[in-house]
Amino acid sequence: MPDIVSFKFEGKLASENRMDFYEVSRFQYAASRLAVKLDHFRRNGNFPDRVTRQANMEIDLRPYEVGSFVIEVVAPALAAAAPLLIELPLSSLWTYVVERVFRPVEDDNLRQALSTQRELLELFENRIAGQEQLMQRTLDLLMETRARGEALSDQNNELYERLLAETTRRAYLEGRQDELRQISDEQDARLMKMATPLLKEMSVPLRRSAQRAKILVGDEKGQIPILSANRMQIEEVELSVVDPEIQVVLIGIVQYNKETGWGRFRNPEWNGLASFSVSADRKDRLRRDLLEAMDLPETYVSAYYVKTPQGENLRLIVVDIVDIERAEAGLPQYDL
Repeated sequence: MPDIVSFKFEGKLASENRMDFYEVSRFQYAASRLAVKLDHFRRNGNFPDRVTRQANMEIDLRPYEVGSFVIEVVAPALAAAAPLLIELPLSSLWTYVVERVFRPVEDDNLRQALSTQRELLELFENRIAGQEQLMQRTLDLLMETRARGEALSDQNNELYERLLAETTRRAYLEGRQDELRQISDEQDARLMKMATPLLKEMSVPLRRSAQRAKILVGDEKGQIPILSANRMQIEEVELSVVDPEIQVVLIGIVQYNKETGWGRFRNPEWNGLASFSVSADRKDRLRRDLLEAMDLPETYVSAYYVKTPQGENLRLIVVDIVDIERAEAGLPQYDL
């Protein structure tokens, strides 16, 4: 059964099955380059800087759908795509890079959206705030509201779509941890550096053509959402450059959210509390160590640095907990 990745644009011209020619062309150029590079990566373990005729694999485009503007990309089924060095469907790699590039919903985002409907905000404060599985509980609240036939504000509809995509994306990756371990840390770093500028091109059609962009993955039997974002959320990616070198850093972990994989840490060279994240396919393996590290004054982690284009530190992407004795025995530390 073919592997399908769909891009759906909603609102503005897209709701009339129209798109600005320049904007959709810019997006399709970036999306096609990313699709070909991801396909080349699973076949060879690397990807070309330039997409040539030799690098272009069997990835087809289906006719656009009527309604909200939908672009479907179809790749051969996993069994038909052999030989593969990394046995993963193309949809898994799309999910993998989206998880690493886009920032998840945070508490402030929840309250900002829910504040547009007083009753929902009160239910959130009384039943959900401060509890575990905060994002899932908030999603359930919005789903229950929709199921009763009650209208959500535009902000809460956006929140619902975003939370749904994030929870299904995390569940998808958590269920494929073993397969995703085929990707080494070095390959992980190169994938992120390559994918980030191409994924941020999704913001271009959100200038005039649409209000929201979505990515869905699956097959002919059905698809799941892995991203739902507005222009501001996608343009935040433009501020981030992932340092491809993994570094060992000594940090004091202050907070860690088991559900989203995001936390905060202290380090003398950072101003105040800084952020770190752990991708969904690594969360289960690192959860216990990260929670225990909160009781320690300092912990060594191996991580990527996410920086501004000017080189200022934004956050860390944690890859693993490093044994202190091993670190002190000679592993390099990043000079902040």
